[in-house]
Amino acid sequence: MTLVLAFVHPDRVEILTDRAAIDPNGVVVDIAPKVRTRQHPTMAVAGRGRAALLDVFAAALDAAVERHGFDGGLSLLGDLVAEQRALFDAHGADFELLVAGISETSGLGLWALPSHNLMPGMPAWRITKAPIGFNLAMGGKIDLQALIAKGASQDALVASFYGGTLLPDYGVVIAETMREASGFDDETDPERFGQCTIGGGVDLTTVTATSVETTPLRIWSEDLLGRPIRTLINPSKKEQVCSQYDASNNL
Repeated sequence: MTLVLAFVHPDRVEILTDRAAIDPNGVVVDIAPKVRTRQHPTMAVAGRGRAALLDVFAAALDAAVERHGFDGGLSLLGDLVAEQRALFDAHGADFELLVAGISETSGLGLWALPSHNLMPGMPAWRITKAPIGFNLAMGGKIDLQALIAKGASQDALVASFYGGTLLPDYGVVIAETMREASGFDDETDPERFGQCTIGGGVDLTTVTATSVETTPLRIWSEDLLGRPIRTLINPSKKEQVCSQYDASNNL
């Protein structure tokens, strides 16, 4: 399960992601930054779903933006998805694609393309621009009590959230609590019990009107290729692992 947190501010878009790609057996198959970026035109692409499908979307969008600009590239991606909708449905495609960039007509923003209707205000199979103030959390919930247990105060968290600095200030500790809660909790499978689905490291990508920059915030050096990820924390129950698409609900 990919960790993605995204916040849309008036002057920037922030996307926090983990680094680990996990196979169906819980084994780490790759550790690398998950946000694809380009400088001209400025753009950052992230998402949740099968890595191969997200790579196809990112490559197609990059090529289209190179030739037709940001708006033209998004339009062509929308056409591609519409043309292949039946194929996606037939294979049970489940994903969210996020694109941060600079529109030639509407300026800086974040656009979402989900395969479902679980993201508020973001209809399935359509590319929709998120409003300023939009935020989401994928890959788990932001657990206030878990953050407090790690030393963060509720007042400081709330102030950071409304001050627009939550991800730079608390992105690492948020990722750590979500990682600890992502454990596989089926006790009938002792080989996988406790395996985590978030790992590798944490990166913060910031997109402004003039630049895109990815900053490594944390490296989990204990996470290794070819091995499952585990933490010392007992895994939480599945209902606590479900994606929460509005991060503000948890603060």
